[in-house]
Amino acid sequence: MPTERYTSPDGMFTLFVDPADDTIGFEAHFWRIHVDQLTNFRIDPPIATVTQLLAALVDRRLVVVISRFDDTGDAIRDVWISHDPVAEKQCSDEGESLEFRYWDGAVSATA
Repeated sequence: MPTERYTSPDGMFTLFVDPADDTIGFEAHFWRIHVDQLTNFRIDPPIATVTQLLAALVDRRLVVVISRFDDTGDAIRDVWISHDPVAEKQCSDEGESLEFRYWDGAVSATA
C-alpha cells in the first residue's frame, strides 16, 4: 500500500500517512504521530481514524501549528497538529514564535 498524501488547499503543507508503520506527519518536517494516538486529540466528536483526522482539519476543529525560531528568520522549524493552541503557546521555547492556522490557510484566532 503506497503512502497517502494530502496537501493543504493553499499548497503550503502536505500531510502524509505511511502505511508501513501507521504514522502521520508533515513532509519535510519532524513531527510524527501514530494512528493509535489520534484519540489523544481532545475534540468532539473524537477522532480515531485518518479519515476523521482529515475531516477535523477541514472542519477547523484542529489547528496547524508552525514553529519558527527568532534567529532563523522565516525558516520553519517544525509543523504539527494541535487541539489546544493556548497550551501550545504557553509551552513554547524562548525565542520561538508559533503561528496557528487552519488546514485551509486561514489564521486561527484561538491562541
